[in-house]
Amino acid sequence: MARQVLPIVGAVVGAYFGNPALGYAVGAAIGNAVDPLVVQGPKIGDTAIQTSAEGAYRAIVYGTAAVAGNLIWTGPKIIRKEKEQAAKGGGPVTEYERLFQSFAIRICEGPISGILRIWEDEKLVYDVREGSTIPEESTKFASRFVLHLGGEDQLPDSEIESVLGIGNAPAYRGSAYIVFPKADLTDRRGSIPQYRFEVVARDADITWSPKVVTSEAYFTGTYDDLTQQPSTTFGTVNPSAKPLAVSPDGTLTASCWFSAPYLRVYRFDRESESFQPVTITGLVPDGICDTVAFSSDQNWMAVGNRGTRKLMVYRVTESGLEFFASPVTGAETNVVHIRFCPTNSLRIGCSMTGEVPVKIFLIRSVPGDVMLLRQSVAVYSAGENAGLVEWRPDGLMICQTNGTKVFIFNVESANPMPYLFSQNLLLLGVRADRGAYWSEFLDFFYFTSGSAPYITVFRLLHTGEDAYVLDRYPDPVQPGAGIYSAALSFDRRYLLVAPIGLGLRVYSTNLMERLTLVSDVGTGTQRYIALNDGLSVGSGTSVPDTLSAIVSDITDRCGLSDSDYDASELIDPVAGFVLAGGYTGASAINALRAPYFFDASEYDGVIHFPKRGKPVVRTLTFDDLIDEPETSTREDAREFPAKLHLEYQNAISGYETAKATSARSSTDVRVTGETSVSVPVVMDSTEAQKTVVKLHKVAWTDQEGELPFSISDEHLDLVAADNIGLALRGSVFRLRIEKFEHAAGEIKLTCRHDRQSAYTANVTGVPLPEPTPPPNSIVGATQLAILDIPALVDINDLANPVEYAAMSGISEAWYGATLQRSLDGGSSFGSVLQDSSGTVMGTLLQELPGASEFYRDRTNRVVVALSNPSDVLEDLSESSFLSEGGAFALEKAGGGWEILQYKDVDEDSAGNWVLSDLLRGRLDSGASAHAVGARFVLLAGVKVLNVTSGLIGQTVLDRAVSSGTAPETATPQGHTVTAQSQREWPVASLRVRRDGSTISADWAPRHRFGTELNPIASINFQGFRVVLNDGVAPPVSFDTTSPSFTYDASSLGSSVTVSVSSINRITGLGPATSETV
Repeated sequence: MARQVLPIVGAVVGAYFGNPALGYAVGAAIGNAVDPLVVQGPKIGDTAIQTSAEGAYRAIVYGTAAVAGNLIWTGPKIIRKEKEQAAKGGGPVTEYERLFQSFAIRICEGPISGILRIWEDEKLVYDVREGSTIPEESTKFASRFVLHLGGEDQLPDSEIESVLGIGNAPAYRGSAYIVFPKADLTDRRGSIPQYRFEVVARDADITWSPKVVTSEAYFTGTYDDLTQQPSTTFGTVNPSAKPLAVSPDGTLTASCWFSAPYLRVYRFDRESESFQPVTITGLVPDGICDTVAFSSDQNWMAVGNRGTRKLMVYRVTESGLEFFASPVTGAETNVVHIRFCPTNSLRIGCSMTGEVPVKIFLIRSVPGDVMLLRQSVAVYSAGENAGLVEWRPDGLMICQTNGTKVFIFNVESANPMPYLFSQNLLLLGVRADRGAYWSEFLDFFYFTSGSAPYITVFRLLHTGEDAYVLDRYPDPVQPGAGIYSAALSFDRRYLLVAPIGLGLRVYSTNLMERLTLVSDVGTGTQRYIALNDGLSVGSGTSVPDTLSAIVSDITDRCGLSDSDYDASELIDPVAGFVLAGGYTGASAINALRAPYFFDASEYDGVIHFPKRGKPVVRTLTFDDLIDEPETSTREDAREFPAKLHLEYQNAISGYETAKATSARSSTDVRVTGETSVSVPVVMDSTEAQKTVVKLHKVAWTDQEGELPFSISDEHLDLVAADNIGLALRGSVFRLRIEKFEHAAGEIKLTCRHDRQSAYTANVTGVPLPEPTPPPNSIVGATQLAILDIPALVDINDLANPVEYAAMSGISEAWYGATLQRSLDGGSSFGSVLQDSSGTVMGTLLQELPGASEFYRDRTNRVVVALSNPSDVLEDLSESSFLSEGGAFALEKAGGGWEILQYKDVDEDSAGNWVLSDLLRGRLDSGASAHAVGARFVLLAGVKVLNVTSGLIGQTVLDRAVSSGTAPETATPQGHTVTAQSQREWPVASLRVRRDGSTISADWAPRHRFGTELNPIASINFQGFRVVLNDGVAPPVSFDTTSPSFTYDASSLGSSVTVSVSSINRITGLGPATSETV
């Protein structure tokens, strides 16, 4: 019987075990296939490419490692045609198509703990590790996918089920996979991206932001896999068990209280895993609050207050919350429930006490108020309580129920809104006192109640013109007690209910009629529920596995029981290891033996995995030998490298192949070669350096060659992989038994020289540099300034006024914006221009005093911080400066803009820009003082905006929509059109003379175009108006096109004031210049 240790570079392991059954089992492929003729072990790159082939191997991840997925499902391609009108009320209409497709990618075998990083087409798009450089991008990207961790009890994905049908969609139990619902593939021409995932196989230390917050606890994870978290600070968040709300990213929790302060807001701190109070600036509620809600874009929060202001709206800022406004009219009764419109974050749906149950309010950034937009007709009699509101997903209808009655109103109909449908629920044998929730698909409703039946499903059917009926569907699995509260996720895919005393119950809606029970989570009465409308994004760290756990799992997969092997010595941590092919168990284990220096030896009916470098178990002498040892086979030194390179995977480099090198010298001049060894494990630089040094030393020790000899069978207790000593001819050699053969009363050993020091290394690797962070992919908001200023160039002298628009991104990912204008107070917007280049904009950091517009200002400095860090300002030559270069505008405190020029500019140590040698009040804009915070606009990049003369005196709203973002995310700003581009300038050098009863005057016109030497009048210039006023008789006025006049003033008094104004066809009289004679 032969007993042999497995070599580092071995073939199929089954051939080397003494027990044929065990050897065959470990030699069998992990996928339960017999040994192929040629078996390859795991290699670097096995998981580098995403595939779509059917029957592809499912990766097995140990520790934390990166894998590419396998495309396992694609939905139908959806083409949506969209139209956009260039401007409100007219203009060309652009029609374009967008391509959407849902798809699912299998990641690896589950269950897993989570994903730390995702690369899309090799660009890092998701990173929730501690110290992530892209936290905002990760939050945004997380909203695009649904992750299934791969449990054996996981349910089908609702997106897949909505396409394939209920009961037809696979759950992919045991596989971790990710679904991208209706991904926008327009820019990719329909191709699906390549993805890589950094997977944490188990025991991930991930701190998640809250996904669900109730009156008693908070929960993290996904709706498919929620976990209740302990928190020593949570008891302060909502001890009065009043309604609360969670911001879409899970960072803010707002809570209503019975006692002052009645509204309290907390920010979840991931580092301490605690809730910290947030500052609220401005007015706060002065009475008990009954409801609170965040808008889906997280820019706004609204609260219902029983005090003076029934509805209070707050703006969400980086530092906390600031009071914005309350309605002047429309909120005279208490607001008992609030829901923001799902398609327009500026619309607030409110359930009110009183006979009128529903009111919709509009947030208007300009003029900075909250306006009653619509209200329902009166449907309740006095004394009936108000209830809960719910929007239809498209924002076109709104539902209200007081528990026993339900009303549905058409938001876009007349004002007040008539109800399309009403139903007395008691007649149907149900109640909805805990809310009526509207599915996204085919108008299904989920009614929740504190009394049985606790959850019911209805479909709203349109049976004819203005005729509807509720059609009941089978009830889902009922909770064991009445529901205290309920909530529907923003994507309408999950319904959460809080049965009294039973924690939370989660249902999958499948977007249609069937409610499928997902899980029961937590204990006790959770009362009010608030959901995070985004993905619960956390921060985490990689988690290593142990070598013994990996080897044990592989042998288990080959059909061996725990008693068939012993891996107790393999205590090394393994950062990451992936099996992603059709390997045998032996091949998989052999891939680990090289970097972790262990052998495989079978004896006593058990496969043992001993570590190398252990002490000698016995020293043999000449007397123990049956015959003289054969001459050892010495390896040729030329076969051993002077340098050994170890290729491995490093997490810091994004799992790109890294290299560690060991160099050794020898008196043998033939030792000059280099070779590389590749190991498919994840290491850091120090571990890799220690490993390559040890591998190099082992290789040099092995050059001593094999030493075969025979001993008597009294040493039968020796086994393969034991270390022995051999005392021979005055020397003692340390040997490692590689082969053990017993026959005819003797034992034939095949040994190899071994050194215990070869398995130790006291070196430190050079840390790999962190990869360059990916460019910011968050487009961000667009900074907008509308400049109603004098015309800058002659070609802007048109038949209608012009304004100038300046748009600038505040993010490096910004690549343009569309300016949209509303003429109806924000109800609708039309596109008016696009800009992809941007304008240099900033903010004034130091107060700028007023100065003379007639002289160069070499005293004052303009200190600004530019909005975009990539923008720069440059010095001007004297000739460029005198040619009107370096023009910029500063916003005035009372409105309007001063136009200036600068010649010199410096960048200070803080990165701010200091402009000096100024010309002030250019184009008759007035050289006024400017406060800190005034906006700065470099005029070289502004765009012309045509304005009709009919808008003069009207307030318009503008918003700059960053390319790639939804229009609703842009904040509108307003201004009153004054048509400064057509305002005529005051005349100069007015001289008035009186000779007896005759008054004569002349002046120098100040035309706005041309040059100083050759001024040109505007095409809208219509002459001058002269007014003579003695303060007693009615003023005398007349128009003239000549810059002089003579007038008989015999009817006027002795002192007469003469005023002269230029006349513009569009704007009328310009500023007057006056003299008294």
